[in-house]
Amino acid sequence: SVVFATLVVFTGAQEQFVCPHDFGFYAHQVSCDKYWACDLGVPTLRTCGNGLAFVDTDPENLKEDCDYLHNVQCGTRTQLQPPISTPNCDYLHGIFPDKDQCEVFYSCWAGDA
Repeated sequence: SVVFATLVVFTGAQEQFVCPHDFGFYAHQVSCDKYWACDLGVPTLRTCGNGLAFVDTDPENLKEDCDYLHNVQCGTRTQLQPPISTPNCDYLHGIFPDKDQCEVFYSCWAGDA
């Protein structure tokens, strides 16, 4: 099951990326929830939805895929956007336990549980 939510972020002058191919999606070097989308060799920095991370397991770098944090192996990509929480949701996207009832979980999408 694939979860996908993306927010386009404009890059600042201090961060640069050179597309290795004209088209593709490439993991950010240090942020697990960011990635580069290349179109005709032009890179655009994108950020997965809050609580989602970029899946970088496609060897051909053709899949644009964000999934729940617990499903993604971030490795050395340890940085994440700060959590945006709502009632019962630690992040806008994810599955979170109830604070009082250990058998109850909340599935959150865009902050709605």
